Amino acid sequence: MHDGQMLLDEYSPRGKCVVRKYVTGSYRVSAMELSESSPLFEKEQISFIVGIRDSRKNTLWILKKDPVLKINIEEAIAKCDKADQIILMTADQKYILSHHVIDIVW
Repeated sequence: MHDGQMLLDEYSPRGKCVVRKYVTGSYRVSAMELSESSPLFEKEQISFIVGIRDSRKNTLWILKKDPVLKINIEEAIAKCDKADQIILMTADQKYILSHHVIDIVW
């Protein structure tokens, strides 16, 4: 979720999380509930760890060592170079985060 809005462009296996380089605001990871009778809604917030995938070195490094409930997205983007990706990892193994990569449009 980015400032209360779903960052995912499509809630499906094909969905992607994309942000523009100059986006601002906070980002959080949430368990979502989907039913046939109601729209998708946030069920609960999930703690997560933030990493950066360095595209030039093909390596991953941790931006925030301790799990958080939200981050300022511009803080993560400031640590990225062109073609890098923000990686989100759940801190609790009971959750599966299928859309864990955030691409940045430069």
